[in-house]
Amino acid sequence: MIREQLRPFRNKNVIVTGRVEYVGYKNKLNRDIPYLRNVKILLKDVQINGAMIDHIWLFERQKYYDIAFSLLYKKVKFRAIVVPYLKVGEHCFKEDYGIQRKSRLMTEAEYYDNKPFIK
Repeated sequence: MIREQLRPFRNKNVIVTGRVEYVGYKNKLNRDIPYLRNVKILLKDVQINGAMIDHIWLFERQKYYDIAFSLLYKKVKFRAIVVPYLKVGEHCFKEDYGIQRKSRLMTEAEYYDNKPFIK
């Protein structure tokens, strides 16, 4: 399933809202290497600039394991960039869209408390 509704936001800054459903490792043997994006975070019921997405995966570095685990089953909000990537299909490669986090993961209440006031 290709996320066509994210195509208009390609390479643009977006606001992401979702519920943290799962936090784990891609490879448990690499969990001591801090620079690898080895932590998998599953967001469910995701809304990206008004576009509804069933789920999306985030891949983060080791320091985000504890942060994401503390937010498990909570609604989070953060800024991100929609990035294209190649997905392996049955006989070919397909372009799909994911997100790359640009601000820290925080609950919705924290997000609104930290948002600067603009007149």
